[in-house]
Amino acid sequence: MLVGKKSSNAIDMISSCDKNKDGKVSLDEANSCIDEHFEAGKWRDLAKKFVKRVFKKGDINKDGSLTTEELKEVAKKF
Repeated sequence: MLVGKKSSNAIDMISSCDKNKDGKVSLDEANSCIDEHFEAGKWRDLAKKFVKRVFKKGDINKDGSLTTEELKEVAKKF
């Protein structure tokens, strides 16, 4: 179950989860963000599996991070 503020778009998600403020989100940052916003259990596990799929499909330049543009593009696929 989600326990924090739900991000409404790619820019909000990047801003919320980009811990090192480099303008993109790494898989580690995304997982850390999930840990902060979801209670431990099934929903957190499902969120992490989904994010892993998003990164696999969305990391166009294969640098291990998603930019706002990459996140917007991959969102169209889901």
